[in-house]
This record gives sequence, C-alpha cells and structure tokens, in this order.
Amino acid sequence: MRRLLSLIIGVGMLLATGTHPLAAAEQPNRAAGAAAIADQFIISVKPGRDARGVARAANVTPTHVFSRVLNGFVATLNAGQRTALQHHPDVALVEPDQLVAATGTQSIDPTGGLWGLDRIDQRALPLSGSYTYITSGMGVTAYIIDSGVQANHPDFGARAQSAYDALGGSGADCHGHGTHLAGIIGGTTYGLAKQVKLRGVRVLDCDALGTVSNAIRGIDWVAVNAVKPAVATLAFIPINLSSSNGATLQLAVENLINAGVFVAVAAGNNNVDGCALAPANVSAAFTVAASTRTDQRYAASNYGACIDSYAPGAGITSAWINSSTDTLSGTSQATAFVAGVAALYKAIAGEATQATINSWLITNAIPNIVQGNPAGTSNRFLRWTGDPRSLSANSTHTCAVRSDSTIICWGKNDYGQTTPPSGLFTQVRAGRYHTCGLRLDGTITCWGRNDYGQATPPAGTFSQIDTGESHSCGLRPDNIVVCWGWNGYGQIVAPTEPFVQLILGGHNSCGVRLDGTVQCWGNNRYGQSSVPSITFTQFTPGGFFSCGIRPDDTVLCWGSDLAGQLSPPSGAFTYISAGANHACGLRTNSTITCWGDNWRGQAGPPSGTFTYVAAGADHTCGIRTDGTLACWGRNYEGQATPPTNWY
Repeated sequence: MRRLLSLIIGVGMLLATGTHPLAAAEQPNRAAGAAAIADQFIISVKPGRDARGVARAANVTPTHVFSRVLNGFVATLNAGQRTALQHHPDVALVEPDQLVAATGTQSIDPTGGLWGLDRIDQRALPLSGSYTYITSGMGVTAYIIDSGVQANHPDFGARAQSAYDALGGSGADCHGHGTHLAGIIGGTTYGLAKQVKLRGVRVLDCDALGTVSNAIRGIDWVAVNAVKPAVATLAFIPINLSSSNGATLQLAVENLINAGVFVAVAAGNNNVDGCALAPANVSAAFTVAASTRTDQRYAASNYGACIDSYAPGAGITSAWINSSTDTLSGTSQATAFVAGVAALYKAIAGEATQATINSWLITNAIPNIVQGNPAGTSNRFLRWTGDPRSLSANSTHTCAVRSDSTIICWGKNDYGQTTPPSGLFTQVRAGRYHTCGLRLDGTITCWGRNDYGQATPPAGTFSQIDTGESHSCGLRPDNIVVCWGWNGYGQIVAPTEPFVQLILGGHNSCGVRLDGTVQCWGNNRYGQSSVPSITFTQFTPGGFFSCGIRPDDTVLCWGSDLAGQLSPPSGAFTYISAGANHACGLRTNSTITCWGDNWRGQAGPPSGTFTYVAAGADHTCGIRTDGTLACWGRNYEGQATPPTNWY
C-alpha cells in the first residue's frame, strides 16, 4: 500500500557533541597552523604511463597507489624527490596533500527535524504534514564517503554495512556525520529511500577530519567495487579555503562519475562562493546548497555558479552513533537529500548516467522559491515527483501512473487493456493488447489479452517491468530477468546473467549489463537485436529497430530503416523512446525531437519543454514540465486524447 509518513512537529531529539577522541594511529602528520600535510603529496601520472615505474625512477616508495579514479600515488617526499617528480615527463601533477572536513554544523530546530521529508514532495508551502513515497529505493546501493556508518543502527534494519576504511580501521563511525547522512538517504524513519542498501566508506576520522589522499582512496574503492545502480555522497571541503589545490580530487570525482556512480557533493558551509573548492567545483557532479524550512537560503551555505540545486539542510533530524538521533544543519544534509532522490530515481528507471539524472533533477526542481539567493546562483529547489517513467504508450492505448499511485489508461479496450485494477503502483507498461503494472509491494499484476500467457506474471517481487507486443518481462531484485508470454522468436528465454535495466521491443527483449553494454534476444530479422559492442547510457528497442544514447549523448540506431528511423538528428539527448517506425528524444534543453515515420503525425511533437517522452506504435505522448500531458499522432481509438485528470 502507499506509504504516508506523518511528520511529528516538536519531536524531542538527542544532542550529540561529536567530541570523540582521535585515535593516535589515525592522527595525520599535520603541519603546525596549516591545512597541508607535512611532506605528503599526491602525484598524478599522465594517462597510459606507469605510476609505479615513475615512483621507482624517483626513488620514492608510495604509501598508496590508486586503482581507477586516478593514475597516480600518494607519497612522502623530500625536496629532491619532489623536484624530480615535478620535472618527470610522465607526471601531470604534484599536489600537496591537505586536510578536508565534513560540512555539517550543529543546531537544534525546536519545531521538528523531519520537515525536509515533508518539503520535497510538494511545490509550495505550507507543509502538508506528510512525506509520500511510491518507491523505496530497493535494488540501489548508496555509498556514504564520509566518517563511516554505524551499521547496526536500528533505523537501518539489516541494510547497512561498513564497506571500506581508508584509515585502516573497521569502518565504524566514531564521529556520527556519516551515520547522519546515511539516515537521511535511507533510514526507515528519517530517510527518503527506505530500502536502499547503505555502505559506509570511511575517509574522515573521529573529528570528521581527513586528507585529500584518503578521500581519493575512498573514491577509488567505490569506483572499483560499487554494486550498481549506485549513488554516492561527498560532503567535505578543504579546510584551507584559499587553497588552489584540488585538481587530483576533481579528477577522481570525474572518474567515479565515469564509472557509473551518481555523485552528489556539498557546496560547503562558509557563506562564500564555493565554486573554487573541490569537490564542489566538479561540473559533472550535482552540487547542493542548503535551505531552511521557510524556503530561505541557509545562512552558512556556500553559493555560486556551480550550485545545481538547493535542498533541505537546516535543522534536519536523522540517525546518530550509539543508536541515537541528532539534529544537524548544513549542505551535507542537503546533499544526502539529493542522493536519496537519485536512489529513488534509479530504483524506478534503472541505470542512468549522471548527466541524465542531473537533467531530470534540474528539470523537476521548483524554480525561484528560495529567498535570499545570491546573484549568480541558480535558484532551484529539490523536488521528488514520483515515478520518472510513469507513462507508457503502445499500439492503440496509453497508460500512466498518477500522483496518487493509481493507474489510468485510455484508448482501445477490446480486451480490457485500459481497465486497470485498483491498488497502488509504481510502474505501468502497455503491451499491444495487454498491460502490466508493478505494485508498491514489488509484485506484478497484468490485465487484457492473455492468449499466450502474457498477462499471467510469475509470483515474487520485482524492481522493474516492461512489455512487448505479446510478452512481458520483469527484473528481480537480484538483477535477473524473468519473462513470460509468446515465445515465437525466443524473446522470453532470457540470459541468466545480471542486468541493471530491462527494455522490451515488439518481439525482442533487451537488458543493460552491469558494464553498460546491451544484450538483446528474440526477433532479429532486421538486425534490431544485434547491438553494437559499445556502451550506452540509455537504450530503446522499437518495432524492428533499436536506438541507444552513446556516452557523448548522441544517438545511434540500427535495424529496419523503412521510414528513416535509423537517421537520428545530431546533437545531445538525455532520453529516447522508439515506436513502430519512429523515435522521439528528450534533448538537454528539455524539448522533444522526433524522426522516422510521420504519416500520422507521431513524429511531429508540439513545442514546449518536457520531462519525459513515450513513443507508441503510431502515436507519442510526453509529460510537460508543468505536469500536464500532451499526445500526438494516430488517435482513431482515443489513445492520443489523454484525460484531464491523468496526473
């Protein structure tokens, strides 16, 4: 059933000081009065060059060699070694290591610390007194790169683990900052994504202090070991605000994003332009500022052109160490809200690039409501709108999940395909003459034509569903695909390997692997199931052709070219959807462009901006940025005439 979390105003809370002693073994060799680590440097080696070989040539013994996000190492250097490395032809950077600190600050909000959950699911104040969530984040893993997490905190159930400790310990949180962020992301009481897996990656000590090199070690570990779909938080900034260093940390964050992990970063709490500081200045990441319960900018929040959005950050109650709670303020807390929403997005839409999620977050943000916003800072506020893929079109009917989690369908109803059952759903997919929906509890219900068993789903829980012409498939929480229905082309005989996303064509089925490559099975008469051996950020099979978005955001199509559907326009796209012989895509400016067959107007979208597009056989529908729905193309059965109460 739909979950409504009532917010208790004036709830009592515990105040934790966070003044735990720092273990001697964890104490860095700090230069007196400075943020630098005496004689410790991060060396970035040029791509394709041997980092260990560079170290040997300079007679340097690295304390750590990075695996993926940075081709380089950390080492203690004397003056001669430093000079030798600076002049080595294979070295890109020799950067002093420095201290970083968590960005949260302590405060008490006497009117209750759960207001942030209440705020993000509505467009305007006053608060409604509830947080509505139609998905739980099941199947997604959140990596909190911070002070660790208290894995056995009762608010985490059995979903939290201490995954890695760059300081050489057990990964347990002896400060509380990381546990607080984990609670916002995925706590049962305080969190947005209440079934997300939480993984603590400890890079900060018991005083919430750390080094850039250890931060990169944690980032490197996540890039190598992340279980996807995955999101991560980076909620620390350099202590020395005037430092020009940070290029190695920037590169590490960029490579973590390139590894397929969504990264949210905190702007910092110094009331300054934070865009000169890493990691807040990483343009590919999602940088977050903090706001208050009255939609004011949190006074200490950093600002600047790098800010992507505001999120709740003042007086936020969440989990704390020793199985308690605490109320904190800062951009760290705001960043955890963004990571939680990103986890919800990935739980529904499957694996998606950072750019795609950034675009969706920005498109769906509430504009111009934060008061006291400095000039040059984007005035957007985080909003969770529910299922980002709640619309599905096929041959003669269209269906959508409404904001109250019920399903509405319109168009031809000769087999009952537009008469959905009652109940609450997170996803709906329209087949040719049948429809399937994913219920809030993860089970599948189908209705309509069932001559091949396409409307008889198996028991069990699933994280994603899709439908073809006369078959259906579901993705289980263990990432294994299960299919049912007509098998004339082998389209329901799924491979046994894991997939992170499931997409069906008319008579073929496709899945996105963990490495971003795509495998299809079923009808391949026109080569539509022969996917190029490259990675795609998003993929869509149509009637007898398929298209995918490449890492550079351009579109590639293959298969039947009956109506020019294999000739997509140039330019960048964030999402695409294929019909029988046409396709439509959402551009980075939120407009829709279509190509291929336009005999019935299905490739002639209206002007305006959209958040989603769904192509049917000969018609197309899109969700506008104002929440209204537009459809175009064939309308003989009413499939392109959406009801006014659809959402």
